[in-house]
Amino acid sequence: MGSTLPVTTDAILGNLPEGRHAAQSLHLPAKMRYRSGLSRRPGGRAAGPVARSDRQEMKTDVKRQRATIIVELDGRILLVENRGGLVLLPGGGVHSDESRLQAAARELSEETRLVAQSLLFLFDHESPTNRHAVFWAAASGAALAGDDATALHLFTAGDAALGERMSAASRQIIERFLDLPRDAAGVPRLPASALERVAMDARTSRARSPT
Repeated sequence: MGSTLPVTTDAILGNLPEGRHAAQSLHLPAKMRYRSGLSRRPGGRAAGPVARSDRQEMKTDVKRQRATIIVELDGRILLVENRGGLVLLPGGGVHSDESRLQAAARELSEETRLVAQSLLFLFDHESPTNRHAVFWAAASGAALAGDDATALHLFTAGDAALGERMSAASRQIIERFLDLPRDAAGVPRLPASALERVAMDARTSRARSPT
């Protein structure tokens, strides 16, 4: 059983609207729908091999959508260790029936037993296999490894030993996070790109709400 860690994060934010599902259907141009790698003209004739750039786009479009969460305990960042011994930020795949915000709250609870009191969207991050929607969480409860997490760790900048065991994507996300400015309460301040994304998600959420 994993060790219990007290939660001291007390900055509470208003929940941000985040209604757009991150796992969206894949829409491909007509020339990219032919499985053999040959595009087809409207009349059905093959038009030649699909360009390398198109093949790359196809690979990119099917990346896994992952909600990734940053929780700070006593000024240190909470990490989970999976069954293979890899250390990474809490998070996981976004289900087709939930938003990225909902996925972040669920994954945090499943892997750390913490309850997200609020979630602040920070930025998107793309790795070779995942598209990460990165959130900062104000959480309550006692942290305990659960689900596919076998242990919990607390990371501080400069911890080389733990950094070597961390996934490359988690290292890069933490580096970006540590570069963000903070307000007087220590809450990360959103970059302009994140503010635009939040506004766009809010508009999408309102458009989908029944009148």
